[in-house]
Amino acid sequence: MKWTGTRSQTKSKLAGLVLSALAIGAGALAVGALAAQSTTSSSSGAGRDRGFEGFWGPLYSFGRLADFERVLDTARRPPADTLGRIKKWNRIAIDASGLDHTPLAPGENRIFGEHRGPGRATRALAIVHIAMFDAMNAVVGGYRGYSPGITAAPGASADAAIAQAAHDTLAALFTSQAPTFDAALAADLDSIGPRGKAAGIAVGRSAA
Repeated sequence: MKWTGTRSQTKSKLAGLVLSALAIGAGALAVGALAAQSTTSSSSGAGRDRGFEGFWGPLYSFGRLADFERVLDTARRPPADTLGRIKKWNRIAIDASGLDHTPLAPGENRIFGEHRGPGRATRALAIVHIAMFDAMNAVVGGYRGYSPGITAAPGASADAAIAQAAHDTLAALFTSQAPTFDAALAADLDSIGPRGKAAGIAVGRSAA
């Protein structure tokens, strides 16, 4: 296919595709959360206070905690573009949910099962992705957001908005993993230029 538009038109089309993907993904996660919650609410309550083995059962096996930490370290690397940033925080969110379902290592300071089970885990991921969508949509525009009243100052950075929105929702949902999210956000914001960064951060906080 031969592109005949200007560079700004190409960027606008790319932003539209990214927003469309986020909208579809966030909506699907929200619907999935409702469906899973309706079928698992009774069973999840039964194992809530029995720890890891009580929830999963004695036959469940798990990987090493170091494997999860290595994946999270990889996710802290600065993304190359806006789409890469969304993928980065998507991966951080998925890995956070996975770690949330992993038993604690000796001496580890973390809460097991803050959002465990398919219903609560899907709901948590939906919240993160809706926040990212609303943050980017406030900057780029073109879609009706999930949360009304989120506005962006002219020139706000969509990248900073996405990163801040994802961080704030994750830190609220998985409170014991907040230091990991803080480190990822700091590295992400350091890779974003100063132009529009503060305004983008404000949008992300509003979206979260």
